[in-house]
Amino acid sequence: MSPRKIAELSRAELRREILKSTLVILGFSAASIAIFFTIPFNGIAQNSHAVVRLLVGLVVLGLIVALFIRRIMTAQVPQLKALEALVIVLVKFICLFSGTYLAMSHIESASFSVALTHTSALYFTIVTFGTVGYGDIVAQSDVARLLVSAQIVIDFIFIAALVRAFVAVAQISLKKGETSE
Repeated sequence: MSPRKIAELSRAELRREILKSTLVILGFSAASIAIFFTIPFNGIAQNSHAVVRLLVGLVVLGLIVALFIRRIMTAQVPQLKALEALVIVLVKFICLFSGTYLAMSHIESASFSVALTHTSALYFTIVTFGTVGYGDIVAQSDVARLLVSAQIVIDFIFIAALVRAFVAVAQISLKKGETSE
């Protein structure tokens, strides 16, 4: 069966597909956040290890993006798969940076204005992603400031490039389905 646009689905099909996508998003998001809250981040010896862990995590995140692109290309409803991919990658991205900030806080308490907990690290990452910056938690060490700056730059790339890529892949999949009919 060739890929279909959301607009081509009947009401019942649309409800079923939205429900499936919502369950996938909620399942992956809940699992990612649960894993983040259960992993201890105080066993790393120095900030450089936290940075290496972040870089490895970003490479793994890139592989996850590649897998999602393949899923979008073969999906029955590519637009919904693109949305799933975007939300799941966003949650994984936020958990990755939260874990890095949490590890840094455990390694060197002066990295941030307060000692971070799992919750405060997640909060700080989300506030930074939104470029809001309430000021209650502030990066104080040079390494922390560099990582927060890197996150902000990557956030813009994430928003601009990843959204565009997933939407483009969904459109390519739909066009490919139209030409094969």
